[in-house]
Amino acid sequence: MINLRPTYFPPTATDEASSPSLKLLPDRVTSRGRTKKGKGAWVTCNEGIIAGLMSKKGPHIGFLRHYPSITIPENIQFIIHHQLLERIKIELQNLSNTLNSLSPRPRRESTTSEDRSASSGDMGYKPIMRRLTNAQVSSIPGLSNTILPDGVSVHPHPSSSVDRFQGDIIALLDISNLSPPASKSTDQDDTTKVAIPLIPIQGKSIPLYTLSTLFPPSLHTELDSQIKKILSIERRSKRRSILRLGLGAGSGPKQKSDLSDIIALYSHPSTEDRRGISGIPLAVALWRIRCFLGYGWGS
Repeated sequence: MINLRPTYFPPTATDEASSPSLKLLPDRVTSRGRTKKGKGAWVTCNEGIIAGLMSKKGPHIGFLRHYPSITIPENIQFIIHHQLLERIKIELQNLSNTLNSLSPRPRRESTTSEDRSASSGDMGYKPIMRRLTNAQVSSIPGLSNTILPDGVSVHPHPSSSVDRFQGDIIALLDISNLSPPASKSTDQDDTTKVAIPLIPIQGKSIPLYTLSTLFPPSLHTELDSQIKKILSIERRSKRRSILRLGLGAGSGPKQKSDLSDIIALYSHPSTEDRRGISGIPLAVALWRIRCFLGYGWGS
């Protein structure tokens, strides 16, 4: 749902002929801040429904009668779409800040056996955002045929399955074509419907978001930088968790050629600290844009 509230605009100081105006605008789409004063109305988070606000018929007319001078911007649909995308960017930054603040600190002293036994799970590390390998992608039905590059043939090994990670995958992000060399075009065909399919994983249907088509090319470099920063924080957290448990350096980093362009966003509800649920706000922001684009309403 999107909350719409009357917003007052004072007259322009530089224009003596201007007069104050009242417009119906979205509230708290880009933030979790306080509600604006005054009455508001809720509208379904669907671009088709929002476009219908410009009609002179519908349930919203009764609300508008309370404000005879109020107007609805003709680009209200674009405004909400832009704010929903902006919310995703904000949640990416929030996730980066949260994971960085919760990252294990370097520890020089030796770890005792009690410390090791006190930590549970996969080496004490729970992934929140993880780049899947080509082998892991190939183990996911309905994903490998559309994601793996041409000519890449991978035979999945049982240990490469995404199910071996404790936690729930709540979203998949396709980051292909975000890097600057692949994002040369500045134009985007607004008539092309963005595809956000559901992929069966762990007995659930997980949405796959292709960020290069979801966002305009002008934002690709920024998104690429944000995601790479989060992945870097995750690698550091995993490395420090392993060292704190005295398990050695592990198997080392994977070759870049082994990694796919698919990012898995995880949730760990059973984890006691904030880290386990830190990816949920991003998943919700992504789901809202999926609803806005018309997906999921028929099921």
